[in-house]
Amino acid sequence: MRRRVFPVTLVRMLVCAVAAALVMTCGLTAAPSAQAAQAAARYVLKASGAGVTTTDKAKKLTVTFKKGRSKVAKATVALQYRSGNKWITEKKVTVTNGTGSVAVHHSVMDRTYRFYAKGEAVSASFVVHFIPSVDDYQARVLAAWEAGKDIDKTLAKLKTASPSKAVAWKIWVDTMAKLEISTTAPPIPKTGHCFVVLGSALTAAGKMSTTFERRLKVALALAEVNTGSEVLVSGGKPKSGMTEGELGRQWLIDHGLPATRVLAETGSSTTVANAVNSVKIAKKQGFTTLTLVSDWSQLRRAQGDFAAAKLESGWAGTLTQPVAYKDAETSATNATVANWVAIELNLTAELSTATQYISTLSKTIH
Repeated sequence: MRRRVFPVTLVRMLVCAVAAALVMTCGLTAAPSAQAAQAAARYVLKASGAGVTTTDKAKKLTVTFKKGRSKVAKATVALQYRSGNKWITEKKVTVTNGTGSVAVHHSVMDRTYRFYAKGEAVSASFVVHFIPSVDDYQARVLAAWEAGKDIDKTLAKLKTASPSKAVAWKIWVDTMAKLEISTTAPPIPKTGHCFVVLGSALTAAGKMSTTFERRLKVALALAEVNTGSEVLVSGGKPKSGMTEGELGRQWLIDHGLPATRVLAETGSSTTVANAVNSVKIAKKQGFTTLTLVSDWSQLRRAQGDFAAAKLESGWAGTLTQPVAYKDAETSATNATVANWVAIELNLTAELSTATQYISTLSKTIH
């Protein structure tokens, strides 16, 4: 009797079918492949945190670190950003029980990140977009004004972030544009008005300097003509127990002004502080108009500081043109005014970045 010979293909099919049946009925499993074993031993970094934030807010980035399906108990990985063709480590991140996080805060417009574990794993790259904050836009207005660039475009961008700030900065810009320093007084309102005399450093013995006295003489002459006005002498920096504000107030009273018409601000040691504190007093006293009195060389910066204090405080009053003792032919430059205003509004860092940004703009104000 002849043996029946089965084709090889048919034999293989029967073997596979039997093996599958055994797996289903007996719970037998096949040995893992070499590829599966490698996958189980592989380190994996996964990142999250891509998105948009403003430059004044930190963005939280999160990383998970696993070896196969198991969480890595403890490790340190690098947060890197792309700079040209290179990856630069920005921060080290501690991973505990498979998870780590870090906060990033930048003035750059966007940054491409990744997490990196040397010799083990690298995450996919992702982008965080940092859009300008309200403070950034305010600094850009100030930088544009300083450089003589197109302010309207910058104000329009600020308006999208804060309409009220845009209105306030428009007033500031207009105030500085219309500024005319003079040795004679502008039209002075009959009521609600105050002359603000900016103090000058006292001697070590607490005596008045020539600079300070000449400013007070200008204010005295103005107050004698405008009898409905009050006078505020602004200045701290005590010397031998006496402040500029106190000594200046007493000088005006000794020279004939009623004590009820003379106020003193004694907490300031800079022109910025003069502005902030004097505007607070103006709000409290109900003054609706202020006129600054100081040296010609100081008044442009001072007017900028007072306009900024008005912007910051929300005081609804008006600054008239200032009145000067003419000690010089020129006053502060735009750069000087901008720097002091930035200090007053806590925008120094933002102004530095904004100055670089504004320098790329080409349209100047005519």
